[in-house]
Amino acid sequence: MDIREMERRTKLERANIRYYEKEGLISPLRHDNGYRDYSEEDVNTLLKVKLLRRLKLSIEEIRSLQKSDVELGVVLEKKIQELEAKRQEIAAAQKVCERMREDQVRYSELNAAWYLRMLEEEEKKPRVSSNNNGMYPESYVLSRDITYEQPHPVKRLLARETDFVLVGLVLDIILYGIFRMHPPMNDMIQNIVNIIMVVLSLLIVYLTEPLMLHKWGCTPGKWLLGIRIHNADGCNLTVAEGRERTREMLWKGLGFQIPIYSWIRLWKTYKQYGVNNEPLDWDFGLEYEFVDQKDYRPWVSLAVWGVVFGITTVLALNAQLPHNRGDLTVLEFAENFNDYRSYLYGDYSIQMNVEGQLVQSDHTTVYWGDNPVEAKWQYEVEDGVLKGIVLTYEGDHMLFSSDANMMAAAGAFVGAQPGVFWKGGLVGILSQIENRAVEDYTVEFAGVIIECDYEYTGYMDGMASSMLIPQGDGVESHYTVTFTMRKE
Repeated sequence: MDIREMERRTKLERANIRYYEKEGLISPLRHDNGYRDYSEEDVNTLLKVKLLRRLKLSIEEIRSLQKSDVELGVVLEKKIQELEAKRQEIAAAQKVCERMREDQVRYSELNAAWYLRMLEEEEKKPRVSSNNNGMYPESYVLSRDITYEQPHPVKRLLARETDFVLVGLVLDIILYGIFRMHPPMNDMIQNIVNIIMVVLSLLIVYLTEPLMLHKWGCTPGKWLLGIRIHNADGCNLTVAEGRERTREMLWKGLGFQIPIYSWIRLWKTYKQYGVNNEPLDWDFGLEYEFVDQKDYRPWVSLAVWGVVFGITTVLALNAQLPHNRGDLTVLEFAENFNDYRSYLYGDYSIQMNVEGQLVQSDHTTVYWGDNPVEAKWQYEVEDGVLKGIVLTYEGDHMLFSSDANMMAAAGAFVGAQPGVFWKGGLVGILSQIENRAVEDYTVEFAGVIIECDYEYTGYMDGMASSMLIPQGDGVESHYTVTFTMRKE
């Protein structure tokens, strides 16, 4: 028989039946689908338990009787003595209360010593009456065997967000670890990627959470917080039940992570569950079990967040580095360069060919600012391995301390060197070059010497500016910039 029939036959609440099963007093048969099948023996056992609990026997005493560790008569004799002592204590307390009420005594005038002596004397008097003093109704006795779950809004929210944090880690591993996709540098692209990541996270949770609830009765976040979910029969949810619950939770609980609306939904669910102690819309027909509620569980969950954040940061910084690393050929450098031109500047019009030269619309002319200049690339190769690069500019227009070619070349070459990640990665490389004044410099980064030499005439004093403007008024201006990178 199912649990509904057990409730009818024993007149016990479902929570009582589950409690006695948890305590090992009954052991119903379990089918392959997880549903319980109670027997007539289980009915008789629960009726015995119900009677003995109303007679004030403890669960431990009933368990000892089941194991035949003690005789029922011995337990009953002991219980009679306990009940008589309790009845006398209550009768004595009742007598003193009545006397104090008749005396119309006030708290400020209370003669405690006198009434204490009276209480002690009353407790010593023999009593043979068998009234109901000291006895409790059935509802009180059996209610002690019901484990009422207190609302845990913070823990449930923490468990839910932990699941999303772990889903985000999976996405980061796929995008940044496996496919090596560069993290967005542009704010607009970053916002688009964030929206896509949120949609993917919601989809993954919708597809996987029902399966986990069906298989284990929890998700990773709920497992960390000691939360289990069962249906009305005490079994793990079916996939259909889990899917319905997850759909309601994503919409009515999280508002599908829609800005502002999600906070409104979060506040409403907190008031409903945490303040009014009402079941949430997706909790009807379900039972929550909060097991092993140790104080360390929330802290472990937060520690997992910290670990995930660290892993995600490492993955993202590593994914910023070029795809080809270590010793490069000219072709591999060109591939890295083209990747960085598009990644850093969104520029697909200029590409480096297999010979390591730039082409734009079938021309070797590239652009510095708004002016066409000739860029000359020279490569130092030893046994097929690229050892150094020299990039030379000449022109007579505005002079900049660096341009997209320098930045992309530095990322493509220096970023491929061992140990560059621990020195700041791509951000550390670019910081060595950008926003410098138009003046010679030499720096070392990750085993690569970077030098930049400026020779110019006919330009206005830029006062340590990163850009120089020709003087004009017939003054001839000309510059030559040599940008060099060599392995030590």
